[in-house]
Amino acid sequence: MKLTSIKGVREHIMRMRDIATELKTLEVELPDSFLVYSILNSLPPQYGPFKISYNTHKQKCSINELLTMCVQEEGRLLAEMGESAHLANQGKDKNQAKKKGKGKAPIQGGIKKESKCFFCKKKGHMKKDCMKFKAWLDKKGNSISFFIYESNMVDVSSNTWWIDSGATIHISNSLQGFLNQRKPTSSEQYIYLGNKMGSLVEAIGTCKLILNSGFVLILDRTFYVPSYSRNLISISKLVPLGYSFEFSNNMFKLFFKSNIVGNGTMSDGLFRVQLQDNTSYDTMHASSSIERVKRLVKEGVLNALDFTDFNNCTDCIKGKQTNKTKKGAKRSSSLLEIIHTDICSPDMDSSNQKYFITFIDDYSRYMFLYLLNNKNEALDAFKVFKSRGRETM
Repeated sequence: MKLTSIKGVREHIMRMRDIATELKTLEVELPDSFLVYSILNSLPPQYGPFKISYNTHKQKCSINELLTMCVQEEGRLLAEMGESAHLANQGKDKNQAKKKGKGKAPIQGGIKKESKCFFCKKKGHMKKDCMKFKAWLDKKGNSISFFIYESNMVDVSSNTWWIDSGATIHISNSLQGFLNQRKPTSSEQYIYLGNKMGSLVEAIGTCKLILNSGFVLILDRTFYVPSYSRNLISISKLVPLGYSFEFSNNMFKLFFKSNIVGNGTMSDGLFRVQLQDNTSYDTMHASSSIERVKRLVKEGVLNALDFTDFNNCTDCIKGKQTNKTKKGAKRSSSLLEIIHTDICSPDMDSSNQKYFITFIDDYSRYMFLYLLNNKNEALDAFKVFKSRGRETM
């Protein structure tokens, strides 16, 4: 699998990475070092200096780092090709001008043709000095820049959330609490640290957090990045929505439209958000017992949880209580004394009958079902049931 041109190196590497992933599902494990070697070997000859430079370095890169470096090399090669084509055209024009001007009066000195940028098409500068071209090179392959320094280097509990004034997006290392999700676009597949290290984004969606005050905080466009050790809430994303923060004495308060809705304390240089206690996990997982939740954590289905404040779930206790007998309920003593009926509308596109009505005899529990074209046919169905029901039972 070879790349035949300079362009398309990002798509080429991602295609080879997808093939390695598919092989992994077939229990064919490919080491990252082998995949990096295969990618370098598949690049065209124009990437020769880049491959030599890579092999001279002792420190080897990951797949994501190699992807970033190859995209930058692609931009550099394309820039060189454009500059070379422009210079060739200029030389051709000069030769043609010499031939056409043969035998005529020489051009007066000091009159010089003004240079034209090959990138922005404006006169007065070359492409290598074009500010728009330099900005394009900086932006290419780095559509999302996320800067974070020491906050991702500390090992913390994976189910905690932290306020970060330097983060430009919300980041979660788990899909727990996501209301919806979608696959990232090509420009959203990677986010970059301050040292230009890229991390893969697996999903983007809306995340719901329940603060200790009971307030539900909705985080739109939350990036799911499993490689991150912290879940981060971007201040710059919340402020335009009407949220505000007050920091004092190693604590902070979160306000929404001048009403306090949450708080937190400082730890490891960042402010940790106080969420609802772990009984919320009991509710989220269908009121499972603490033993079942611990088993889910052990099997890797859930992230590690702190069970020290896992109190009794009030909803579980209420659900296990025996309901009182309804003494006022009536029961039939003979056939057709009490009839229970209901009209339903299933998806029955294969025929014209879009509804059905049921009649259930309370005494025998015998059920009759009739198909209807419209709801106004319910009375006719009941007349048929009344005339034939007693004969059938």
